[in-house]
Amino acid sequence: MLGIVLALLLNKPTDLLTPPKEHTRVLHAGTGNVHPTEHDLVKVFYIVWDHDGKIVDSMNGVQWAIVGFEEMSPAWRADIEKMVVGEQRRTWMPEIDTVTDTELLDILPRPETPADVAAPPADAITTPSGLAYKLISAGPGKVHPKPGDRVLVSYTGWTTDGRIFDGSVLRGQPTVELPVSGGIPGWVEGIQLMTDGTQMRFWMPPKLAYEGIKDKPQGMVVFDVHLFIVSSEIMPKRGQRKPGTGPQPPVLPPLPPGVH
Repeated sequence: MLGIVLALLLNKPTDLLTPPKEHTRVLHAGTGNVHPTEHDLVKVFYIVWDHDGKIVDSMNGVQWAIVGFEEMSPAWRADIEKMVVGEQRRTWMPEIDTVTDTELLDILPRPETPADVAAPPADAITTPSGLAYKLISAGPGKVHPKPGDRVLVSYTGWTTDGRIFDGSVLRGQPTVELPVSGGIPGWVEGIQLMTDGTQMRFWMPPKLAYEGIKDKPQGMVVFDVHLFIVSSEIMPKRGQRKPGTGPQPPVLPPLPPGVH
């Protein structure tokens, strides 16, 4: 459910040092009637103020964040649970001397964590590189992606303790377009095992994932990937028509910032 996007005001709040008794205040009423729970992800704008009125952190206007409850401080979580889509709320957090303004943009169902996220199951196949994979559902496609192709996918990435750290849902998009080449080794190898319509789960050991990359998980990671389109399947074959004649190939959207 999407609310009307207002964005938060950047003016210094006048009540930073005079919180109400409850340490929370509704700034703008929402239009929704459903409250988020721990089983959801929330899409939000937020601004964090210190007591001098300086902004210490923000996602606002053209930038939003998608956050899980496990990533929130107790006070912020308690206020998020009170909100509905479209609502703006101010939260005082005396334990860390900050005040957070939040607008709830959307409530997103959290992808279900696989039961076998901790380690590859017995029926997983392991390649010589150490990549383990399992077919979740087969698709109708016959063409495998190759280096130089781009693919349209939905995906979710977990650490082995079940924490979501990446995914198309975290981008606020049902699908994203990504290159086959240029990513982590586990992605480059794994995506070439798929065909369009296929869903697979991959267990990538550190050497095939983010080993040594700052701010990324350093252990094994698990990706569920649903492949929809391979670019080479929708591009005309070389020599099939003369330049400038016949229908033109579709224009693919620009790539998002790298995830894989």
